[in-house]
Amino acid sequence: PTVEIKIADKIGEETKDRLRPTEIVSQNLTASWEIARIISMEKDPNIMLQKVVEHAANATSASHAYLLLTDRKTGKLIAKAVYEKDGKGTDRKVSRMIVKRVLQSAKPLLSSDAAMDDRFSLSESVIMKKIRSIIAAPIIVRERVEGLLYFHDKRTGTPFNQGDLELLASVALHLGMAISTLSTGGAVQKSMLNTIKALVRAIEIVEPKSHGHAERVANYSVAVSAQLGLSQAEIHRIRIAALLHDVG
Repeated sequence: PTVEIKIADKIGEETKDRLRPTEIVSQNLTASWEIARIISMEKDPNIMLQKVVEHAANATSASHAYLLLTDRKTGKLIAKAVYEKDGKGTDRKVSRMIVKRVLQSAKPLLSSDAAMDDRFSLSESVIMKKIRSIIAAPIIVRERVEGLLYFHDKRTGTPFNQGDLELLASVALHLGMAISTLSTGGAVQKSMLNTIKALVRAIEIVEPKSHGHAERVANYSVAVSAQLGLSQAEIHRIRIAALLHDVG
């Protein structure tokens, strides 16, 4: 009986051990699916990015999470979405050395203890900001690294693991594709807007008194829409409607 109990216990432990990776994979798939749903359903890009970061932070139990994208004009990294457990936002614990490594290597990174990690132990930002466990993944748009997701310190006090890194890499992949689609859509919108403006100007040549009227109405409409908190997609439609309000 004693032997049977020990064997049963051992079998139970082995079964439990085998289930753990499966459970992790299942949780990651669920989180990845939910993030993909947010990306496809949310119309406002800024709200979408914030929701994705918050959901990924909750899925990995990260206490701090940042989505950093490169500004095309300045070349600097800009925080597009931020999640912080304490909500203060006074001291963002981001290591320049780690950010630079991820951007240059274009590969995801995991460090269970950055202070003890030979790659970063001499980094002043890691020491001064008391950064410990970190996961980061590059956001690649059309084969170019345009930014990264940077998460550090788990709320549970335990270090990030390989499962957390795989989930973050999956989220970064989703975001890369979404940003690529948004930039393409933005170029199409800009082209269409320029065509409409050219049409309006052509009409205003015939009626000099109305010169600049449509543009002014459009600018006022956009300003009011922004104050009302409308989405970018709604503001774009209002701009077009204002430009065309006298046409026909």
